[in-house]
Amino acid sequence: MIGNLFLFHNYSMNSLDHLFWMACFLLLVKIVKGANPRLWLLFGTVAGLGLQNKISLLFLLLGTALCLLLLPELRVHLKSPFLWIGGLLALLIFLPYILWNFAHQWPLLEFMRNAGANKIAVLPPLVFLREQILYNNPNTLLIWTAGLGYFLFHPQGKRFRLFGLIYLLTYLIFNLQNSKTYYLAPAYPVLFAGGAVFWERLLQKGRLRIFRPLMVGAIWISTLLLSPLVLPLLPVEKYIVFAKTLGFQQEPSENHRMGPLPQTFADMFGWRETTAKVVAVYRSLPEGDRTRCLIYGDNYGVAGALDFFGREAKLPPVFSGHNNHYFWPPQGRDGEVMITVGADMEDLREIFREFRQVGRTYHPYAMPYENDKPICLARGLKIPLQEVLKRAKHFE
Repeated sequence: MIGNLFLFHNYSMNSLDHLFWMACFLLLVKIVKGANPRLWLLFGTVAGLGLQNKISLLFLLLGTALCLLLLPELRVHLKSPFLWIGGLLALLIFLPYILWNFAHQWPLLEFMRNAGANKIAVLPPLVFLREQILYNNPNTLLIWTAGLGYFLFHPQGKRFRLFGLIYLLTYLIFNLQNSKTYYLAPAYPVLFAGGAVFWERLLQKGRLRIFRPLMVGAIWISTLLLSPLVLPLLPVEKYIVFAKTLGFQQEPSENHRMGPLPQTFADMFGWRETTAKVVAVYRSLPEGDRTRCLIYGDNYGVAGALDFFGREAKLPPVFSGHNNHYFWPPQGRDGEVMITVGADMEDLREIFREFRQVGRTYHPYAMPYENDKPICLARGLKIPLQEVLKRAKHFE
């Protein structure tokens, strides 16, 4: 899974999502093979924690529930009290997340609605399928498709057909939901396992054995060759030449114009330069203004970068209305002096008595939408700071 090299290169809920899916799949394997039904308690615990990490695990649980209802060989588990107690455990662990959303007017639903309508790029069904093949490394296509077929149709694999059905269900949901390519990634390792069993048994006798090292070698070699496309292994100029030589052009996952680099790499550039410009503006302020100053970033990337790279310069608190940043407003300062990055000029005119542009963001390799953002110094709030925070709110 070549795409996972990048996904695991970054700490996020997406990399942890794989851990919880795989733990659930492992427990399901043991349960299907006749292990102690008390494992449903552990399954529920893992599922609850996984939902706290990322709610896409709901699709695995939905697929599991449908298989328990529809597959005769699994219906026996519906009689087990441990299944129902495990489900209750999952709900109890997930309950704080539900209650928090309820208390804050369901920001999750607002985020999903806005992201689907405005942010995530629409991929036609065939393009979505192509991206799945590319994400997993085209040379592994025979492995995971064989795993899917093994679970659904092979006499020895059909007792695990719930894994094939879970994959098909999640594939259909993510495709129809207009989801990013990597959202489906946690569903593949179990298919790789099934495919490995299928090919290992098929190629274990006679002349067919020669294909075993050939298949493994092809996957290893192609992974090594393709890894610079997903990991920052090459200097930027050499990467651009390398990608063009291979004819690689990443399908945009969001509705943004692309620069010379795919977004996964482009988002690594420009933050230090933007922070340096903000630091220069902050240090130019009189001491009295510094103690009142706040910094605003128009998205969580800008705000997070200013927070992180601005620590050494002891920048004041940074706030943003973008996604989770909205719920962590600045404390202890009145915002009568504010440095803004990416704020709309008309908004500044309505909110402040005076403001002036003091710079712009730029890096040749950054995403185009992160470039040419105005850096402004504003003074004199016309409205309360809390109203400014409400206006800045945007979930997507």
